[in-house]
Amino acid sequence: GLERSKRKGFPRVHAFNTFFFTKVKSAGYQAVKRWTKKMDIFSVDIILVPIHLGVHWCLAVIDFRKKSITYYDSMGGSNNEACRILLQYVKQESLDKKGKEFNTNGWQLVSKGDRKST
Repeated sequence: GLERSKRKGFPRVHAFNTFFFTKVKSAGYQAVKRWTKKMDIFSVDIILVPIHLGVHWCLAVIDFRKKSITYYDSMGGSNNEACRILLQYVKQESLDKKGKEFNTNGWQLVSKGDRKST
């Protein structure tokens, strides 16, 4: 498992479960801060955050290498709010676990719907 992902070229990935976003959105950082007690989110390259919108699923990807949070929606919706909530989470996680401000300089929030614009 772990050894393979350490091979050069493979990004280290952490995936949150489906309740994570619902929880952080409705109850805030305090509700999820213990979820990463045994893990350092800043030690991975990419964090996957599944987001359930009632009828369909979306995925947000926090990419520490590209400094981006990208929201993928198969229905073509955009969700800047989700990206902002996740960036805020990263900032609070840094303060809580590292005791320092997270530098959001140069970070971009992107929404990608699958619908091709014609």
